[in-house]
Amino acid sequence: MNDKQLKSWSTIRAKGKTSYILKLGIITFGLVASSIASLILHYWSPVEVWYIRPIINLVIFSFFGYLISRQAWNKNEKAYLENNQ
Repeated sequence: MNDKQLKSWSTIRAKGKTSYILKLGIITFGLVASSIASLILHYWSPVEVWYIRPIINLVIFSFFGYLISRQAWNKNEKAYLENNQ
């Protein structure tokens, strides 16, 4: 990590892991990816009960967003700690 990245990560780090995972993974990734997937799937194969698919997509993409953002946190935290020792 360079100095700019270290400074940026220290700001993010101060807000906490839970906030990072919630904002980046669940809200940002989960909402955006599930919205896009729901629109694409609705266009390609419309269904009668249209509101079930977005709910399922939101749960699935939020879960994967959680996993991805948790992994990103751990990777950034490891790099931060290596550079500060």
